[in-house]
Amino acid sequence: MENLSTNESFKIIESVMEIRRRKYEQNGIWLLFWGILIAVAGIAQFIMIKMGMGRNSGLVWLFTMVPAFFGAFIISYLKAKKQIKKQKSPDKLGLLWMFAGLLAMLNGFIFQKYLGHSFTLMIWLPFIMVSLAYALIINNKIWLLMGVLSIPIAYTSLFVEGIYIPLINSLISITLMVIVGVDLNLKHRKNV
Repeated sequence: MENLSTNESFKIIESVMEIRRRKYEQNGIWLLFWGILIAVAGIAQFIMIKMGMGRNSGLVWLFTMVPAFFGAFIISYLKAKKQIKKQKSPDKLGLLWMFAGLLAMLNGFIFQKYLGHSFTLMIWLPFIMVSLAYALIINNKIWLLMGVLSIPIAYTSLFVEGIYIPLINSLISITLMVIVGVDLNLKHRKNV
C-alpha cells in the first residue's frame, strides 16, 4: 500500500463526494415521487375528512404508502444485490432512507394509537434527519435550508387541530422532498 500526500488524499475524497453528489442528483426523481405521493395523499385525506368520511380517510395512506414502500424496497434490494455481486458496497445512506421509511410505517400503522399528537412529528423527524445528513454530505444548501425549515413545520403538528394534520404532512413533503427533488433534478439536467 502506497502512502498518499495530503493533497492526493483530498482529491480522492473530493472525487468520492462528487460521485455521491452526482448519483444522488440523478435520484432526485425519488424525492419528487415520494414528495408528490405524500402531498397528494395528505390532500386527499383532508378532503375525505371535510366530506365526512374521516373514519375511512386513513385508508388513503394504506393504499398509497404501503405499496410504494414495498415497491421502493424491492427496487433498492435488487440494486444493492447487483452492487454486492459487482463487489461494490451498497448505498449505505440509501439504507438510512429505507430505515426512516420503515420507522414511519411502524409509527403510522402500529404505534399510531400510542403517539397521540406527536404522531406526525414521530413520522417526519427520521426523514428530516436523513435529509439533513444527505444535504451536508453533498453540500446542498437548498436541501439543508428545506430540512431546517421542515423541523418547525413538523412541530406545528403538536398544536394544530387534527383535521389539519394531513395538510401539515403535505406541506412537509413539498418542503422537504418536492422542492429539493426539483432542485436536484434541475441541477442534474444542467450538468448532463
